Parts: sequence; structure tokens; C-alpha cells
Amino acid sequence: MNDDVAASDRSGPSERPTTGLRIVLEREDSGDLRYAGQILSPAETVAVEAQVAADGSVAVTVQRADPVDLDPARRAALVEKVRLLVRTLVRQAASDELSPPRRINRWRE
Repeated sequence: MNDDVAASDRSGPSERPTTGLRIVLEREDSGDLRYAGQILSPAETVAVEAQVAADGSVAVTVQRADPVDLDPARRAALVEKVRLLVRTLVRQAASDELSPPRRINRWRE
């Protein structure tokens, strides 16, 4: 069997993790450095936006898809995970003299 064919028949990783969180963000094409996307857990999907200020600080907002709001402690934990991830990747790109990433797709426990 040809390796190219076999590789194309394999399925990729599931969008929804079986444990932890998958954070998927896309940089928006606006004048500001802004990301929008989702946080996926085994049981829920949470919409997320991250705005990077000129000084490098990151403001994050999260919102569950269903009408029931997030527990305040869970909301704070999700905000902090996304804030630290975006801040680190943007700073790393700047120190390497590169553009910030267009897409962020990371798994976190």
C-alpha cells in the first residue's frame, strides 16, 4: 500500500478533546490585534475573544453557547488560560521579529 494513500485515509484529531481543553483562536483582520474563537471541553463549548493592547496586555471575554452562565471560578480560570496563552505567543512572535500567529490551536489540561 502506498504511504501517501494510507496517510490521507487516517482521521485527524477530534475537535472536542476527551480531557482538558482545546483552545482555537483566529486573528481577526481588523486594525486591532484581536482573536476570536472557542474553548472546547469534553462537555461544553465556550466562545472567546482576546484583545491585545499596544502595551502587550491581553483582555479576554468568554461566553457559553447555552443560556446558563459559567460558574465565576470556571470563567476566571478559562479567562486566565487564554490570556496567558495569547500573551505568551504574541510576545514570543515580537521577540523573534515575526507577526503574531494567525491561528492558535492548543490543548491544555
